[in-house]
Amino acid sequence: MRRFAALAITIGAAAWSAQGAVVTYSLGGVGDNGTQISGSFSFDDGVIGANYAGFYALGDLLTFSVTLSSIPNTPTTTTFTKADGAPDYDHLFQLATDSSGAVVEFSPGFAPNSDGYFLDPTSEFSANLEKTGDPFPTDYNLVWTYTQVPELSHTALGAGLGLLGFAGYRAWRNRR
Repeated sequence: MRRFAALAITIGAAAWSAQGAVVTYSLGGVGDNGTQISGSFSFDDGVIGANYAGFYALGDLLTFSVTLSSIPNTPTTTTFTKADGAPDYDHLFQLATDSSGAVVEFSPGFAPNSDGYFLDPTSEFSANLEKTGDPFPTDYNLVWTYTQVPELSHTALGAGLGLLGFAGYRAWRNRR
């Protein structure tokens, strides 16, 4: 029975570590009229790997959340998330990575959220913040910045759990 438990822990850790690693980026930026950008997104590098380029990348992201604050209008804060639904597919949302995992194009466009704001991409790295019914953008040229957040990969975590399970089994066995 003890050997079965040790084998199950080892197989479970190996299977978990075979999945892709979660890659997380923090978002930042600012608009020409002072709107502040903060948020994050993450993806599984087994799904979005080297040379990935997709117009519907939001569906492949594990998480996406961005908050815009200090908007020169009311309400002064609004949020766009993956849970809000699909981006506006008439606009470019492309995420491309190379073998290092660096994002080379990022331009999400979102249809109006519950506050009536929407993001209209203007280039590969910027967007206008607009509000339904307003003839002019609320803020121009929101420039996206992003930084990869270092995380433990599933492989490292799986290997660590496997070693921990093995060490625990050995300690338990030696006590008998």
